[in-house]
Amino acid sequence: MADSEEFQHGPRAQAGLGLGERLRSARKARALSVTQVAEALHLEEPMVLALEEDRFEAMGAPVFVRGHLRRYAQLVGLAPDAVLEAYRAAVPESVAPPPLARARVEPESVRVGPWLFWLIGGVLVAVLAFTLFGGGEEPAATQDAPALLEHDAMEPAGPLPESAPEPMPVPGAEAPAAAAGPAAPADASAAAPPGGGP
Repeated sequence: MADSEEFQHGPRAQAGLGLGERLRSARKARALSVTQVAEALHLEEPMVLALEEDRFEAMGAPVFVRGHLRRYAQLVGLAPDAVLEAYRAAVPESVAPPPLARARVEPESVRVGPWLFWLIGGVLVAVLAFTLFGGGEEPAATQDAPALLEHDAMEPAGPLPESAPEPMPVPGAEAPAAAAGPAAPADASAAAPPGGGP
């Protein structure tokens, strides 16, 4: 804890050493090489050197910088909160890049290639050929049908029956009709004697 107290209040803090220089001094005090720190933090050596040289913009977004600083401070025995406070003082939030906003993506203009002209031309030729050779005339059967209908409608259908057609006998229904008695004649002239008297 002596290193962390020295980091916050010691002569190095008063001398105005940068954050990266403080990390480098703590690394050297622990006898760690840049390669060892890079392996322990799962970083590449140039990233460790960027931290030690206060080139935080090379590290990417501030959230990544804070994470790497916290882990580096823990590795070399410095207080992570004090290191992060020094980082916030060195790089104010107003200087930090703003959060990424969704960029408005403009759709690319539709590029009309020669294939589109060939396609439209082919469709037009097909429609024209169908109209001229296949679909321009109606079949002969449909042309004659209206004339036949008109001709049949003009001719009389024939004489209408004077009496209703006789009902078809239903099997099994004849027995009750026979028990009731003889059926009345269908024609009224047959029921009355000629001459009109009773």
